[in-house]
Amino acid sequence: MRGRGGMPSELRAAIAALEQVQGGMIGGRVASAEELESVRSSALAAAREAVRAAIDAGPAGAGAVLDGMPPWARSLLESSLLARLEAVAGERVRTTPVRVVRLPFGAFRWADDLASYVCERPLSVGGLSVTLALADAGPEEVAERLRAHAWLPSRLEEVVDGARRFAAREGLELHVEGYADVEAGPITAGAFCARLTPTHLSLEADAAVIDFDDGDLFWGHHVAVRCDSTGAPLEWVISG
Repeated sequence: MRGRGGMPSELRAAIAALEQVQGGMIGGRVASAEELESVRSSALAAAREAVRAAIDAGPAGAGAVLDGMPPWARSLLESSLLARLEAVAGERVRTTPVRVVRLPFGAFRWADDLASYVCERPLSVGGLSVTLALADAGPEEVAERLRAHAWLPSRLEEVVDGARRFAAREGLELHVEGYADVEAGPITAGAFCARLTPTHLSLEADAAVIDFDDGDLFWGHHVAVRCDSTGAPLEWVISG
């Protein structure tokens, strides 16, 4: 089972237990040396098992574990196991054979940090630059992914505006009840929309996610609106 960030939940639990042991605690209480050693041994065994499973799962699984493990937790692994994890995780880059895909739409370059193809030429929405990325797409899928979202680029501003209005309709009450400046009073849906600045558009196989800077509506978090392949909004979330 995978937890947030792609790291197995079993490994997260083992790391949490080891972190408590380092502080001399078990379950929030001070523990004896014998108890600490017992929990440490069990947690280390669980961590090793989870790492081996991630290695067997391939580059993506190994990479998620390597990226998610804090340095102190990595240092507890045997050097041979850590070396295997790093080697398999390193295959993530090599399994992407084409670094640049060139299309009439623009050139898409593979970005290791995003694990996505990113258009070298940002989109423009109302004079604002918006990054276009293709999530979880192989080089042979880039052109097909763009064709699946036929509203790009001609209806881009329309879709972004629709996503803004959807976020305002769904999120205005939450803003007023939990984040609004009491002295300033509640804002209108129009003011809510005006404070959302589009920054990133990610195209998935059958959906698109538009990320907005929240203009401090939710104290610096990002607002993301998920749309279907026609550009119609489906849901919104606060992230970051």
